[in-house]
Amino acid sequence: MSQRVSGKAVAFMMLGVIVVLIGLHITARTCFAAQACETSFPVLFNYGFYFDLNKEQNIPTWFSIFQLALTACLLAIGAFSAQGRGERALPWFGLTLIFLYIGLDEMTDFHGYWAPGDVPDLGFEFGHEGFNWVYGGLVVVAIVGLLYLRWLISIERTFRWQVILAGTVYVTGALFFEALGGIVADENFSSATYIVMSTFEESFELIGITIFLYAIITYFGRHGVQVRFD
Repeated sequence: MSQRVSGKAVAFMMLGVIVVLIGLHITARTCFAAQACETSFPVLFNYGFYFDLNKEQNIPTWFSIFQLALTACLLAIGAFSAQGRGERALPWFGLTLIFLYIGLDEMTDFHGYWAPGDVPDLGFEFGHEGFNWVYGGLVVVAIVGLLYLRWLISIERTFRWQVILAGTVYVTGALFFEALGGIVADENFSSATYIVMSTFEESFELIGITIFLYAIITYFGRHGVQVRFD
């Protein structure tokens, strides 16, 4: 028995979940900010944490980990498929490892160790040292971009621009809005400006991965890549 998976169906399903998570997050944060949860909305007071995009080890985090794990699995399939067709499989295997690491990082927050010892003077500073990892993140993104430039040029146009769009959206969230959040962050990470920046950060990351998943699945469809369980 074989079942065809539509890239559009997967993308719409993922986007639907993201919209629901963002809606629940905004509702919970608004309730907390108005200090109305404990008395008027006890359910949100007790369980709002589980939908807070700015927190870790909750439903949005688990959903992100699921997305990243699924992406890594599809990239591994793409690698073996390319190998079977006699094409270069190393870029696919490399992306598989990258997304496995990002998934583990989502669970462990390991990127905090990327912070350089000497922070460059760029005319601004983060409100907390915990955001200094962004400098290391910029270096990592630049290196990965250079390493994959040849591969991006070699792949078909449609897939190339989908990958570029997905990467741009994801990095905009992970680095740009993270950096803005670090600049405006208050001591308790509870100011309205910080919450807006961090909400954009997490939302862009989830949407970026969704675009990449759509790109991979539709690429498989165009190239006849099939997954069979015998």
